[in-house]
Amino acid sequence: MRMKTNSKTCPSAQKGIKSLALRDEALFLTNLNIYLHAYLESTIIQLLQRFYDPQQGKILLDGRDIRTLNVAWLRAHVGTVSQEPVLFTGSIEENIRFGKMDASDNEVIAAAKMANAHDFIMELPENYKTTSSDKLSGGQKQRDNTSERIVQNALEKAKLGRTTIIVAHRLSTIRNVDLIITVTNGRVKEYGTHNELMQKKGLYYELVTAQQQSEIDKKDEDNDSEKDPEEEERMIRRASVHPRQQKSIVSLGTHAEDNDNEWFDDTGKKSTFSHKPFLLKILKFNATEWYYIVIGATVSLIYGAILPAFALIFSQIIKLFTEPNLHRQVHDARIYTVLIFFTGFIGAVCMFVSSIMFAKSGEALTMRMRKLTFSAILRQEIGWFDIDVNSVGALVTRLQSDASALKASLENIRTVVALNQEEYFITKYQNAVDQEFRIFLVVLYAAQSVARSIGMAPDYSKGKAAALRIMELNKRESAIDPNDDNGITLAKVHGNLEFKDVEFRYPARPKLRILKHFSLGCAMNGTTALVGPSGNGKSTCVALIERFYDSTSGSIMLDGHDIKSLNLRWFRSIIGLVQQEPVLFNFSIRENIAYGSCQKAVTQEEIEAAAKMSNIYDFIKSLPQGYDTICGARGNQMSGGQKQRIAIARALVRNPKILLMDEATAALDNKSEKIVQQALEQAQTGRTCLSIAHRLSTIRNSEKIAVVVHGRVSEEGTHDDLIQKDGTYSKLIMAQQRMADTKQSEGQ
Repeated sequence: MRMKTNSKTCPSAQKGIKSLALRDEALFLTNLNIYLHAYLESTIIQLLQRFYDPQQGKILLDGRDIRTLNVAWLRAHVGTVSQEPVLFTGSIEENIRFGKMDASDNEVIAAAKMANAHDFIMELPENYKTTSSDKLSGGQKQRDNTSERIVQNALEKAKLGRTTIIVAHRLSTIRNVDLIITVTNGRVKEYGTHNELMQKKGLYYELVTAQQQSEIDKKDEDNDSEKDPEEEERMIRRASVHPRQQKSIVSLGTHAEDNDNEWFDDTGKKSTFSHKPFLLKILKFNATEWYYIVIGATVSLIYGAILPAFALIFSQIIKLFTEPNLHRQVHDARIYTVLIFFTGFIGAVCMFVSSIMFAKSGEALTMRMRKLTFSAILRQEIGWFDIDVNSVGALVTRLQSDASALKASLENIRTVVALNQEEYFITKYQNAVDQEFRIFLVVLYAAQSVARSIGMAPDYSKGKAAALRIMELNKRESAIDPNDDNGITLAKVHGNLEFKDVEFRYPARPKLRILKHFSLGCAMNGTTALVGPSGNGKSTCVALIERFYDSTSGSIMLDGHDIKSLNLRWFRSIIGLVQQEPVLFNFSIRENIAYGSCQKAVTQEEIEAAAKMSNIYDFIKSLPQGYDTICGARGNQMSGGQKQRIAIARALVRNPKILLMDEATAALDNKSEKIVQQALEQAQTGRTCLSIAHRLSTIRNSEKIAVVVHGRVSEEGTHDDLIQKDGTYSKLIMAQQRMADTKQSEGQ
C-alpha cells in the first residue's frame, strides 16, 4: 500500500514493506489538500479507511486507487486499534466478537489472552458474560504500559503477513519496524529504519533522545502495585472490577422495551410508584394548551356521531328501493345524497381540526416532558446510573420515546372519546329504521369504529406506561441533588482536604468494598499524588471528592467541614476536574472552554488565559476559525492530545480552589507532556491538588505521595522519604529503571 501525491513518492515505499510507522506529530498530508477543523494526528488512518477522501493525489492498494474499491470490502480487510477504546453496551464476549462475528469461543479467549485481558476477565463476577458498559477502568479497556510489553510481543506475531501502520507516541514500540517515517507540518521529514534515522541525528533522533530521558517514568504503569519481587508478574495482571464513569460507550440496545412499566431505584429494586388513574395528572402537564384540548375533544365528539348518522342515512337510502312512488323516491334520494355529502364534509372538517388541535397540544406536551425528564435525569446521583436498566442507552431511549408515546396516546384519545357516544346514537338509530336493515348496518359501522379503536389500544398502553415512568422519574428525589439549595458555603476556602476512615462500596456492587478504612490528609495548597494498581480506589477518591457518590462510612473533610454538609452546587464550583479520557461537546472550542466556568458569562480574556496555561493557545490561534472551530461530537475533530489540553483549559477557566487530575497528561506525547506539566505546576500554585498518576515523573515534586493498594494507603511521604523507606514506591522506581534500561539497550 502506498500514498501517491503530487510530491515525489518515497523510494522505500516501492519495496514490499510489512510494517510502517508514522509519528503522531503528523498534522495534515499537505499535498492531499484535506481541510479539517483540527490537525488530526490520525489523518492517515482515516484516509485509509475512507472516512475522508483526498482532494488531490491517490492512495493505492495493490496498484488500485482505494476509491475504486468497494468501501465495505475495504474496511472489512482493515483492522484498527484506536487511541481511545470504544466499547458497546453488551457483554465482554460480544464486544470481542464484534471484531469477527463468527469467531468461536476458543478464538475469543485466545484474543483476550493476546491482549492480556483474560486474567482480569476471569476475576469478574460473570467472566466473559460481564456487561462492559460502565464497569471497566481505562486500563482494562486498553491495556496500559506494563501490559504493553506483553501485548507488544503478541502484536509482533500478529503483524506477520500483514501490512501494518502504526501511529505511535511511545517510540520504543516501533523501533523494529521495517520503515519509520517522521512527519511534520503535513510533510514527510525523514524516513528509514531506526538505526538509519538515529545515525542521521535529525528529528527522529531528537524525539528518541528526549523520550529516553523520561523513559524511566513512562513505562510499566501497572507495576506500581508491586509489593515484592515475587508479586511483580501477578500485579501486572491486576485489574479493577469497579464501575468507572465517563467512558466512551456506544449503546446497541436498551432495556426500555423489556421494562416498559418498571423503574429501578439505586438498590436495583423495582420501584413502587402508584399506578393511579393518570389522565388528570397528564392533563395538568398540558394545562397551558387547554383550549387546544377542549376544541379537539369537542370536534371529536361530533366526529363520533358521523358514522352512526351515516348509517342512519344509508339505511333510509336502501329503504327507498322499496318505495313504490317513483316521484317520492327521486325526491328523497336527492335529499339523502345531499345529507351524505354534508355528513362526509363535516366529518372531514372535524378530523382535520381535531388532528391539528391534538397535534399542537401533543407537541407542547412532548417538549415539556422531555425537558422535565432531562432535568430529572441530571438531578440523579451517579450511583443511580450504575444500575443496568438506568444505563445511558436506556435513558436516551426513554427520553426520546416516552414523551412521543405519551403524545401518541393523547392523539388517539379522540377515538376513545368518540366511542363513548356510540351507544346513544346506536339506540336512536335502532328506533328510526326497520329492524332487518337497521341491525345489520348498525353492527357493520359500529364494528368498524370498534376495530379502529382496538388498533389504538397498544399505543394507549405504551403511552400510559411512558406517562407513569416520566412522572415517577420526576417524583424521585436524588440522594445527591445538585439543585438542592441546602448546605453551607464557606466564605474563604483554605483547601485543607482530608479523608477520615472512609469506606466505600459502589451501589451497583454492594458486596465489593473498594475503600477500606481509607485515611489521607491532602497537602493544603500543595499537590498530593496517588499511585497504585488499577482498580484499587484511586479514581474512586476523585469521585467521592466530587460527590458523584457518598462514602458508605467515614467522612471527607474540607477545612474542618464534612463535604456532605456543604452546598453541593457551591462545592463543585470550587473544584476543577481533568479526567483520563476527555469529553468534549459538539460546540466551538470557545464554548467548550467556557463550559467549565460556573459564571453565566466568561470573557475572551479568561478563555485565552486558560488556553495559555494548558498550552493550547498557539494551536487554537493557528486554526482558520480560531476559537470558533467546532470540536465535533465527543471532540472527534481533535486529536487525543488536543482534546486533553482543551479539557485542562476548561478545568482552569473556573479558577478552582481544588484541582483534581486523573492522568491529566496521559494522552499527550513527550514534548507536549513536558510543556503541559510545567503549565499545570504553575496552575497548582495556591490550590489544593490531587493527582492520580502512573507516570512517576509527573509527581516526583509533589508535597505528598500516597501509595494506594487494596483500598488502603500503604505508605505516604515525599519522593525522597519513600525512596529511603525502601518500600513499595522504591520498588516501583527500581522496576521502572530496569524497564527503561532494557528499552534503551534494545534501541541501541
